Amino acid sequence: MKGDTNLEVSFTDLRFKVQLKDGSTLEVLKGISGQCRPGRVLAIMGSSGAGKTTLLDMLANNVYGGTQTGSVYVNGAPRQRAAFQRQSCYVLQRDVLLSSSTVREAITLSALLKLPQTMTREEKQARVDETLAELELEGCQNTLIGDDLIGIKGISGGQKRRVSVGIELVKEPGILFLDEPTSGLDSEMAVSLMTLLVRLARKGKTVVVTIHQPNSLITSKFDDFMLLADGRTVFSGAWSDALPFFGAAGYPCPA
Repeated sequence: MKGDTNLEVSFTDLRFKVQLKDGSTLEVLKGISGQCRPGRVLAIMGSSGAGKTTLLDMLANNVYGGTQTGSVYVNGAPRQRAAFQRQSCYVLQRDVLLSSSTVREAITLSALLKLPQTMTREEKQARVDETLAELELEGCQNTLIGDDLIGIKGISGGQKRRVSVGIELVKEPGILFLDEPTSGLDSEMAVSLMTLLVRLARKGKTVVVTIHQPNSLITSKFDDFMLLADGRTVFSGAWSDALPFFGAAGYPCPA
């Protein structure tokens, strides 16, 4: 799977404000700057309310309402909405899937809707095949997605999350934004998904995730790390530099 690769997203002084019911203003992001580099996985972390999902949404051009300021660039040029929609994708925290469709049907429908009309149906089907193989979903491609809540037996939670990724990946974006992709998964499934995202990054894609309370197996998959607190940046840099940084600041990692 090729598609767009080597797209660097840089951002400067991102701010986001919302007006509350009492008329006061809440500043959610307070001047965030950084970069998301191709070939690497950037993890954005922070406590609830720190602003990590808002930052992800602003980077993905997925924020509506409120007051936004700051600049986002792709390979040094100002982000263009139409081009960025083609270059990037956004995977929601919650899987929104049709329980009565099979894995192949879900990804095929996405391909028919998102791929250009200049592609033949055979070319689109080949793209679906590549996506299924990339996400290791070939073995369950003809299985219903299912929904335990309504009694439809289907694929596992980890496989559902991969289908959600596949629905976006089929258009071959160069930049992947994922909101808490490991949420709701057990440790083994979470590590497996992060391993997949690392593999995609190593093929030249830019991968950005928000994540909450990861274990050491998951953090070992991070290349870059941004920690937010109260809408501000506490740390931004390589994951390998994070522990020395906090140790020098008087907050060593427990042995």
